[in-house]
Amino acid sequence: MDKKDPILNIEQYLEVQKIELEKVRLRMEEQQNFHERWKLDVVSKEKLNATAAKEALAFAQSALRSCFLLNGGALIAFPAIAKFLQIDPELDNKIIVLPIILFIAGLTASSISNFFTYLALAKNAERNWSDREINALRLNAEHNPKTKPDNYDEVIENLQTTRENENNSSGRFALVALILFVISILSFIGGAGFGASLFL
Repeated sequence: MDKKDPILNIEQYLEVQKIELEKVRLRMEEQQNFHERWKLDVVSKEKLNATAAKEALAFAQSALRSCFLLNGGALIAFPAIAKFLQIDPELDNKIIVLPIILFIAGLTASSISNFFTYLALAKNAERNWSDREINALRLNAEHNPKTKPDNYDEVIENLQTTRENENNSSGRFALVALILFVISILSFIGGAGFGASLFL
């Protein structure tokens, strides 16, 4: 009978275990790399997008609130100033009404600009979400190809198309909001300038 050396068997067993442990270590390292990339490509973008959206929203609200207050304050103050300075009663009422109409136009433009700013920010948030979904799908498919859906390329293409459409919509809404904001400022300047000319 051929007896195997127990020491040799243990050494072989230990060599096999070392190889298995190395495989486990490599898998753990790969998993750690995946999580690091996930944090970098997905989580960090989520945080960055959330911060940028909050800051943009706060800035837009502040600018539009200022415009709203300028025109609203001027609309309220103009008749009182006209009464206080006792504008010539022979002055045509149509001339006095013009600054008031400009201030009302500024208020209206500010209000509509608020709405378009909201739409632009909402579309931007949707675009950011599409970006996140694309990154998450790509990372998951790269890390674990078995979970990759059969229609992976189609899903990515649809998300990219959606992202592009949302980006375009956000840009158009932002442009309309900016134009209305400028109209609001110009309405205030026009109303204030024309109103001031009545008193001089």
